[in-house]
Amino acid sequence: KILKVLKPAYSLHPKAIQLFEQEATVLSRLAHSGVPRIDPEGCFQFVPLEGSPPLHCMVMEKIDGPNLSEWMRQQGNHPIGEAQALQWLQQLAEVLHLIHQQQFFHRDIKPENIMLRSSGQLVLVDFGAVREMSYTYFEQLESTGGITRISSAGYTPPEQERGQAVLQSDFYSLGCTFIYLLTGKKPLDGDIYNHLTNELRWRSLAPHLSTEFADFIDQLIAERVVDRPTNTVEILTRLNQLQERLHQNKGKGMGGNLNDPCPKTDSVSPPSAPVPGIVTATLPPEEMGLGGDPTTIPEQTQGQFAAQPSASVPSSPHRYPPHSSSPVVPSPTVVPSSTRPPDSSSDRTIVQSATTLQSAPSVLGQKLRWVVVGMLLLGGIISGVWGWRSLLQPYLQERHTRLTRLEQPLPLSFTLSTELDGHTAAVNALALSVDQRLLVSGSNDKTVRIWDLVTGEVRQLVGHSDRVQAVAISPNNQVVASGGGDPMIKLWNPITGEAIAELKGHTSSINDLAITSNGQTLVSASADHTIKLWDLATQSEIATLVGHTSFVNTISISPDGTLLASGAADRTIKLWNLVTREEVATLTEHKSFINAIAFSLSGTYLVSAGADRQVNVWDRGTYELVTTLEHHTSFVNALDMTLDGQFLVSTSADQSIAVWDLNTLSYRGSIPWKNTLVNAVALRSTGSTWQVIAGGQGSSSIHIWNYDSGENPPPPRP
Repeated sequence: KILKVLKPAYSLHPKAIQLFEQEATVLSRLAHSGVPRIDPEGCFQFVPLEGSPPLHCMVMEKIDGPNLSEWMRQQGNHPIGEAQALQWLQQLAEVLHLIHQQQFFHRDIKPENIMLRSSGQLVLVDFGAVREMSYTYFEQLESTGGITRISSAGYTPPEQERGQAVLQSDFYSLGCTFIYLLTGKKPLDGDIYNHLTNELRWRSLAPHLSTEFADFIDQLIAERVVDRPTNTVEILTRLNQLQERLHQNKGKGMGGNLNDPCPKTDSVSPPSAPVPGIVTATLPPEEMGLGGDPTTIPEQTQGQFAAQPSASVPSSPHRYPPHSSSPVVPSPTVVPSSTRPPDSSSDRTIVQSATTLQSAPSVLGQKLRWVVVGMLLLGGIISGVWGWRSLLQPYLQERHTRLTRLEQPLPLSFTLSTELDGHTAAVNALALSVDQRLLVSGSNDKTVRIWDLVTGEVRQLVGHSDRVQAVAISPNNQVVASGGGDPMIKLWNPITGEAIAELKGHTSSINDLAITSNGQTLVSASADHTIKLWDLATQSEIATLVGHTSFVNTISISPDGTLLASGAADRTIKLWNLVTREEVATLTEHKSFINAIAFSLSGTYLVSAGADRQVNVWDRGTYELVTTLEHHTSFVNALDMTLDGQFLVSTSADQSIAVWDLNTLSYRGSIPWKNTLVNAVALRSTGSTWQVIAGGQGSSSIHIWNYDSGENPPPPRP
């Protein structure tokens, strides 16, 4: 560990003290190997003797490695290759995702503020410039025209130079940092920067890069904020696509070794600063084989970002049960004996036997001659049969293919029926009442809306000071709970719209809410790494469940109310006994943040999904992984299931809503989402059919699709 002390000259400077303490606050909330660890009580004041001003101190993790500016100098400023750049971008984008998820942005990304562990993990440091991206911040931007300016020449975007930094400002700094790493030239170097046109002409110094990757870097450093990626999800999605292309090119012999540097680099890294091996997996790298030869990386890590097969076509016997369907493979065509080449193995055997017979005694030859004749006759019969089989092969194959097609279920069909307008920003959360009549939604516009889906009446609930990202409604429709960026839970009367109570106890944002089937207990999940249980009758805290080491993103309560499942950014799922309030199991198959989890109401399955693009189906009784459903090409954000557990719906940042049949563990089609990403989904029963309700980024509307079928489907989950 190291002791970081604010310079005595700044000990009486309020702004300097604020930034120093803010760094400690942010680091204590980010449990990730990509940021330095800090003890909960790691920030303190020390008062020297003789009346000197107090010293502001912070105890934090010591990173055992150089920063990237030092590392580049050690390498002789040789540019890095595309594979290594993709790996490092993946690591930093995941750290930024966690920071931005907490509504913070860094504001000072540059090589000096990125350190390299000996394990190969990049660590983002110097969080003193971090700014909270709250609505108050944006109001200050609008009213005063600016905020305290943080600037690092060559890496600071133009809007930040004018004191108007936004979330996407981090992307510009990230892009400029990688221009330096990819060219060996700093952004203001005369070889790449034209001060007359204010342009960075860097691509000619990096001819080893693919056009697609260079275009991506140019998008990061776009002059206008609107021309940069919208958020970290979009960046991670693009990186996944670029890594898939790199793996595909490697398979074709075009990409070379993933650890190869660019053509200009032939130096060997010193032991103190190893060039890490490419691992296209999520953090932490210690468990993913970072720094080793790619041939030693576990199979599941090497292929994590390869093109994902449909769930009905297993790619590995370890990921799918024996009853999973397999692709149709044509039967091999058998060549008749009359058309076989003379050097075939069977003909060679017969010729060798005949040669041996000529040198044998005559009596033995006479006896064996009949054996040879019989063998020849048998061979002719077999050849004839195989010949007829080859003639019939096209017909047999066509019949087999036709029967296979008949066995495969047809894709489900949905039609967009309604758009609910009212929110003025992205919709983050949805919840349906048990009677399927009321829909509750929470939005970035800081409001909660209650929609009567029968009468069309809408009620708006106002009271949050930040985004609303979690909502729940009690089984008797008497209480609505909401939570979000302000670390408190609000209880509302959905009939009158009046606030009932505020539940305080969490120290960070509320990520998810759930109410038990008896309506007595509210469960909340928070970015403060904890889960809290609340008594709705007394409006008081019952217990706090501790065990996760990072943000708790999602929770689900079993139908009988005895089990709670929680998923977190620490990549684990925990099962809790709600009676004893003890942890009973931990599931660890996910490779990245877990964003969604749901129990089937039939009690058969627990389903989880996350940033690794996987939808994992677990046996609720044994906690064993049943299968992994793979279709999405980006983060999976939300899940919901039909009442009998047959159909599962998953939403993703790949702009799609996928429908799965859990009886056959197969993919049944997708509903396209024309906006950025889908944040929330709910399934509603409408009698003889059912609806998919979704909301997300890029639109303030809630979309409702009708399931098109002449049959009566199972009722959806309430």
